Amino acid sequence: MSTISSAHADIIWAEVEHGFYVGSRSGEFLGYIDVETETQHIVCDMYSQPVGEYASLSEAMLALEALHLSPEGAITVA
Repeated sequence: MSTISSAHADIIWAEVEHGFYVGSRSGEFLGYIDVETETQHIVCDMYSQPVGEYASLSEAMLALEALHLSPEGAITVA
């Protein structure tokens, strides 16, 4: 397993198998990216719901990170 640095220091990306990346922050699962082809990266949230499709891995990572850094994607714990 390899890890990739994020633009946001608190988010960690791990390639758990070839073409499958998992994002986490402080041990909390954020979602994943499934690389279908070199230009097709499927992003799914923490509930495995599709969020979007992106042309590059970096675009896909930024999209999932933005979801968790924006008020719309804010996670609240009761």
